[in-house]
Amino acid sequence: MSVGDAATAICWRRPYETPRGELFGKEDDCEAHGLSVFADLADVRGATAFTPWVRGKSVAEVTIGALDGPLRHSPTSEGHSHHDWWTNPYDLVPKGAIVEVLEVS
Repeated sequence: MSVGDAATAICWRRPYETPRGELFGKEDDCEAHGLSVFADLADVRGATAFTPWVRGKSVAEVTIGALDGPLRHSPTSEGHSHHDWWTNPYDLVPKGAIVEVLEVS
């Protein structure tokens, strides 16, 4: 993916779809459906130092509205602006544009 491209379904892989993840295949687990999103781009960049799954990912800018599903502020050591988002509908592929591709370090 390149800057300016539309975000696709692969950009929004949920935990139950992520091989080698602790929630892989656990579609009955509510936590396995939450998407990780950050409100601050600096937090996303900082997360690359702590979280291997962030490295080499595309970063898309999206707008989340009240009807798009529950959003839970869940600050982590990777970033204070981290949120978990359960999309409505559950299989929503958010519309967004790639704003950055994170370097693999």
